Order: sequence, then structure tokens, then C-alpha cells
Amino acid sequence: MKTYETTIDCGKIDWTGTGRKVNPATVTVEYRLEAKHIGGKIAPYWEFSACGDIWNARHTELIAGGQILDHLAKVCTLPKFREVYDLWKKHHLNGMTAGSPAQEAAKKDFKVDPDGITWHWYDPEDKNENTDRFGRHVTDDEATAKAAEVAGHYVKRDRGDYLDQLDIFLSCRGLYTDHSFIYEGKPYKYGEAWLVTEIPEADKERIRALFGITKADEEAAEAEARKELDEEAA
Repeated sequence: MKTYETTIDCGKIDWTGTGRKVNPATVTVEYRLEAKHIGGKIAPYWEFSACGDIWNARHTELIAGGQILDHLAKVCTLPKFREVYDLWKKHHLNGMTAGSPAQEAAKKDFKVDPDGITWHWYDPEDKNENTDRFGRHVTDDEATAKAAEVAGHYVKRDRGDYLDQLDIFLSCRGLYTDHSFIYEGKPYKYGEAWLVTEIPEADKERIRALFGITKADEEAAEAEARKELDEEAA
């Protein structure tokens, strides 16, 4: 399927803190057609991604790379980079969204507690909608954990990681399982699939401008992709 790629030269920056701007920095941006189950059938969608590369002074060795755009944003003021940075924050890997629209909206109010403690246990006879993706009950309430222990369950105490705390956060809001969002015939449980978040048309226009393509180019690529998918399904 069609992939567009461009590289932004951010010039040389002082990545190692020596006081000298000697490290070449670039950002590689991709806009590509992917295919996934959408609305009960395999369908193409556009995915946006960006990653950075920082090189040593001689440009012979990569010393940093990947999702470093937050760091680059502190030193790179090029208008084209600022445009990519904004799009990256909104749409990077938009085909790998863990939550439903309601779950993702709720996550905006979530903050992880680095000192948070959680407890979890398994109960094979009680796999309700608020058990996590591993079939565990998870809580940050010690009394609840002790009650489960008294009931005969093996309860493990952990320093709560990001996902455990997020699961509790969503459960407390009745959103760990989102009954308003049906996925493959049942209410969607957070994290059970990679969902597609479509890029709004206004931002697609900005992305097209980065690559010098038109909406007609997009539509032609989509038509070709659908033809390929139909042939594979036949």
C-alpha cells in the first residue's frame, strides 16, 4: 500500500550538553495507507508517524532516536518541524489507539501517581466487566484487597504501574468496559485491540501539504488499496 515519506533537517543541535551545536538532527515523517477491521470489514485508513534521529558530530553514529520530538521541540524552531510536532502530538500512530472515543477522552484527566500502590488477584468464578485484560481484579483500595484476601484469594501487592492505575481510573468512571462502543459484537474493554482514530480532514490537508500531494492522490491510493483487499478476500 502507498507510503509517503519525507525527512526534515533540523540542523545541528547541542544534544550532549557540551555547549557546542555539533549534533545533526533529523525527523522522518511517514503518511501511509494501512488496513484493519473497521466497521466489520477490512478497510484502508491513513496513518501518520514521525520519529527523530540525532547523530554524532561526524554523522557516523546514531546516538539517539525514536520518539524524541518533545526534546527536539526545545531546540528546533523551524516552521516545518513545528507543524510536524503539532501533528505528531495529535495523530502519531493513529491506527494504534487503545481506547474507545469515550475512554480516550477520559484519559485526558488521568495522571499517574509514581508512589501509587495497587493490589490484584484472580477469581476464576467472577470475571466481570471490570476485570482487566489479564482477567485480574485490580484495586488501589487496601480494604477491598484485604476483603479479597479474607475470601481466600491470593492478593499481590505492587507499586502500581501506569496501566494498573489507568485501569482503576477508568473502572471508577464506569468506562473500563465502554457499553457505548461496540467492537466485534460486544462492549469494548480498554486495551483489547488497536483501534483506528481517523485523522480529521483539516489535519489531513496539513499533512498533504507536507508531502506535496493532493486529496485526489489520496483517493486514488485508497481505491487501489480497496481493489487489492477485495482481490485478497475473493
